[in-house]
Amino acid sequence: MNFESIRLTLSQYDTVWLHGDSIMEQTFYTLACLMNSSISTLPTEAELGGPGKMRWTPNLAEKGRLIEKFTYRHSRGSTEFRYSRYGIQWGLNDNLYKYDFPFAARSLTSNDIILTTGASSHYTPSKASQYEKALEFIASQSKLSNASIYLFEPSPEEWSTSNGQFTTSCMWRCGCETLTEERMKGHAKFITKDEAKDEQYRLKDGKPEAEFFQKLYPKMNMTELVHESCIPNCLPNSWRTDTLRKWENNNNSGMVYIVTIYWQLASIPNENSGRGIGGCTHRDLYGTELMISQWVWTILLDS
Repeated sequence: MNFESIRLTLSQYDTVWLHGDSIMEQTFYTLACLMNSSISTLPTEAELGGPGKMRWTPNLAEKGRLIEKFTYRHSRGSTEFRYSRYGIQWGLNDNLYKYDFPFAARSLTSNDIILTTGASSHYTPSKASQYEKALEFIASQSKLSNASIYLFEPSPEEWSTSNGQFTTSCMWRCGCETLTEERMKGHAKFITKDEAKDEQYRLKDGKPEAEFFQKLYPKMNMTELVHESCIPNCLPNSWRTDTLRKWENNNNSGMVYIVTIYWQLASIPNENSGRGIGGCTHRDLYGTELMISQWVWTILLDS
């Protein structure tokens, strides 16, 4: 998948509308770079000014609901790229994309396309059933839409816990770590020197929904989910992906196309692809570009 293939594929649409969180924000600005016809390869760190310059720093989190856009002009005419970020509550109080997503679903045509993450990384294990409801909401809107709707599969986190999942006491203090097969399956044990802070934050968001995870993982020992030493939540890193795949098999009517993001693709072997301390859920520029390529492959396969 080269950049010209990405441009040719996306230029067949009149509107490309991205909806979601800071991961979609990264994707939007990466697309703004990739759609530039003067770009043939991604710039190197040296070309961008040295180490660290390839790391994205989302800075829109405190600005609430926001819309950005740019226009890509081509031989067929033009394609407008839009990005809508929903408010700080991440949709838990606003029923996911309360305003822009339903409007886009109803107003766009068969010449348009929608991409979203489903806000998966913002649903913690204590609110796992709400993530499933978010998927159901996206599917219900897709039935009202003439546009094609694509949903990114959740990419794994790379925090310095044994399973890579986020814990509040790690924010702004932990570097990202390489994922392995064992870390994807591992039970959480927070790795830090500040035991008092870990104790303070370990179950701040509440315990996982035992009934939900009993259905998702019938063979799992549920006693671990309610034990106080569970930091952050004693679950496989893949639980959001597993939830999506189960939902897709059981409930998706085929109106929403799932973009499979293999964690081995998004996570560089023997390295991490996080953007740095405080951003182990986000990807660097190369990781984001790989995810966009996977999306375009999915479009081509579904055409």
